[in-house]
Amino acid sequence: MLLVTICHALGDMAFQTEYMGKNKGKNRFVLLAHCITYGAVFYFVIGEWAFWWAFLSHLVIDGITSRTFPKTRKLLWIDQLAHLVFLIIIWRIYAV
Repeated sequence: MLLVTICHALGDMAFQTEYMGKNKGKNRFVLLAHCITYGAVFYFVIGEWAFWWAFLSHLVIDGITSRTFPKTRKLLWIDQLAHLVFLIIIWRIYAV
């Protein structure tokens, strides 16, 4: 689970540019770039199958939460909890 959590932290925080963070809710290409970047971390660390799980789940979750207003601390917690559910699924299915 530690490896999956590290991938999430890198992909969703370290490698998400300020531009991506501010514009992924306004521009679907920026959202797509962010999700590809996020998934790429999983690909290089865990493998191809992890890219698809990470990319698709992130596209759905961020596609909803990045377009939800107002931006509150509660929304951030909901967003991260939704990501955690998918991270646990990846971890349990593939035992990484």
